[in-house]
Amino acid sequence: MRHIAQEVTTRSGDTFILKGGTALLLAYGLPRFSTDLDFDGRRTSIDLSEALQAGSQAAGEQVRHLRTAKDTWAVRRHVLHDRDDAMKPLKVEVSYRQSRQIEQADLTTIDGICTYRLEKLASLKVDALVNRTKARDIFDTSYLLATYPEAITDTDLQ
Repeated sequence: MRHIAQEVTTRSGDTFILKGGTALLLAYGLPRFSTDLDFDGRRTSIDLSEALQAGSQAAGEQVRHLRTAKDTWAVRRHVLHDRDDAMKPLKVEVSYRQSRQIEQADLTTIDGICTYRLEKLASLKVDALVNRTKARDIFDTSYLLATYPEAITDTDLQ
């Protein structure tokens, strides 16, 4: 996943911003396995297919099948199979819902991956914890509170 995220950044700069658990894993040391790549996107006109292929090859994997599972004004979801026997393919999802609210000051590049600064990721994770019931959000927020308590503000908790 790291190679794919790096390739997306190499090819598109800050057009796609890695978020969620995988961003916390790859950029901030989250000790939890993550199974997909979630990005916020700024422009729908960029096709990620070549970046996904190149990132997989850089990781030593050959893409067996790549398809676009969803393509709307708000979301584009790619599904990538890198083995014939893969029980769980890699899902790469880009959300364009917040494209106009992405602020340059919230972005950073870590290890060649465009992602959100820790404070923004923490705010998004607290929001996810409040608005859905997923064990991973509890784990991730607990990790942030234990490891980066300064990243979560009083405003996030209101």
